[in-house]
Amino acid sequence: MTNSDLIDLLYDLCPQQQVQQWLEFKLNGIDHAQIGEYISAISNGTTLANKSFGYLVWSVEDNTHNIRGTTFTFIDARHGNQDLELWLRTNLYPKINFEIFKFDCQGKSIVMLRRPTAKGEPVNFQKKPWNMFPNYMNEGQKKNRRKNLITELRTSNKMLKKGTKKETVWVLEIEN
Repeated sequence: MTNSDLIDLLYDLCPQQQVQQWLEFKLNGIDHAQIGEYISAISNGTTLANKSFGYLVWSVEDNTHNIRGTTFTFIDARHGNQDLELWLRTNLYPKINFEIFKFDCQGKSIVMLRRPTAKGEPVNFQKKPWNMFPNYMNEGQKKNRRKNLITELRTSNKMLKKGTKKETVWVLEIEN
């Protein structure tokens, strides 16, 4: 993608509703494990939302969606002695492709991770599949939403376990 394409995409993403299963905004770095959880959740949420791609964007305020810039970068990020990107990729199953873009917009540094929809089975991070729920939901609402998600996946046949006709659905939550 060109810098112009990335800026246009950022401007398309910023006006989205506050809570999307396929989109998350962060200002700066977050816990490395949480990045993996978000990648899993966004991949699975992208499938549920019938989107081609999901995004994790650093530089945008989560509540206002204002572009602020970020100090986070994958370039020098490490998890222990391992490159952060490599660590994330080795802890995601099935092995998935994601792209990381670093660019400037309005003179501010932007980092965008783009992930295609999950195919065939949910994406797991450290052997757990993840999905996002709005912060305002109580446990009862989350339980009902999980049931609705399971029904939605089953009726749409979006995720089938490879090699079988048995439908497989895993829905967990990620804490913000």
